Amino acid sequence: MEELINICTYKEFKAATDREVLNQAEGFVRLGYLLRKARDTEILRDSGYPTVVAFAEGEYGLTETYVSRYIAINKRYSQDGYSPYLQERFQGYGMAKLAEMLTLSDEVVEALPPELSKTEIQEVKREIRKEQEITDLEVMLEETENGSEEKSSLEKWLQVYIQENKEEWSRAKKQMPGSKGKEREEEKEGEGEEEVKINWVMDFLAPTGIAAKMARIKGEGKFMLTIKGKYSPLELLNLRTNEKETYTLTECAELMESIRMREGEEEKPEQEKETKRKDEASEAKLAPVQEMAENEEPPKAKEETQSEKRQTIAEEEKDEGRQMEVEDYPEFLPEGYTPTAYIKCHDGSEVEEKEWREAKVLIGKMYEDTAMENWNLEEVYRKAKKLVIILEKLYKER
Repeated sequence: MEELINICTYKEFKAATDREVLNQAEGFVRLGYLLRKARDTEILRDSGYPTVVAFAEGEYGLTETYVSRYIAINKRYSQDGYSPYLQERFQGYGMAKLAEMLTLSDEVVEALPPELSKTEIQEVKREIRKEQEITDLEVMLEETENGSEEKSSLEKWLQVYIQENKEEWSRAKKQMPGSKGKEREEEKEGEGEEEVKINWVMDFLAPTGIAAKMARIKGEGKFMLTIKGKYSPLELLNLRTNEKETYTLTECAELMESIRMREGEEEKPEQEKETKRKDEASEAKLAPVQEMAENEEPPKAKEETQSEKRQTIAEEEKDEGRQMEVEDYPEFLPEGYTPTAYIKCHDGSEVEEKEWREAKVLIGKMYEDTAMENWNLEEVYRKAKKLVIILEKLYKER
């Protein structure tokens, strides 16, 4: 007791806690042993109690449920199955976790890492119960994936687990050994190729170093993959048959790389389809404009003549230093319309109309656009349409 009072550091605290947990578990095993002895011998003959349950309740307030649990714990976890000593391999679990594991099969108990919490063990039990609700016939009738017979159980398990954990897998793919940006990082850390792959697997499946992961393979049932550190083999346990397979972390990494490569090949056609779809949508958007332009534009020969005419006018204006006027482009004017560029004010002065100035600007821009080698038909059409609206307005005001 004195040593507990003098605890000052975390290291001392953890060591003391481990001892108490161990003592508690061993205490339950010893109590279970005594209750079994009382049940199986005549030791209570002079006690006045007819049964061990009556004794435990009368003396210690323990119900029949607790008596049964203590006896079961001793039978399951004591050395040789009937002794006051806890088996060495169960010394790290603690009483609460040992009680939770009472209903699990020996194969599952052996596969579970001692570091799992009580909550994680309870989750394992829930997954097993869910699988037990499915009959063997239902499993046989499940539709399996094509070519699954050629794949290992681990590869099939990984495919299901990846499908159910897409976000984690998406992050893992970015950290895949040899991927863009990772090579320099790996070189900087000086890790070997195999070590890098092992760390990649651990980061995806067991970031804390310890895990018990579940995934259900159609036609076979639910499997539990247990990871007990980066230097221990992976154990894949079929929860329906209790058959166990072992794999190395390197083998797991190679299977994950293979799955990633297949995903990349499957993504290419989808990307090509998306690119084609966007191109078709863009063409469909431009088609009405091109069709409208083709219907409204004059014949090509006439268009070339007008272009030559505009070029000639521009050259003349450059020589004479004269500003281009709308009269130089009669093809844009309404039929029978003679424009007047100015209006008289009350004092007799003339002022150029706003709409007229806009028309002249538009004509100049259209000229510049069509003088370009690869001019934009859609843009020219838009300006021409605006020019027609302005000219019609001027015409109506006359």
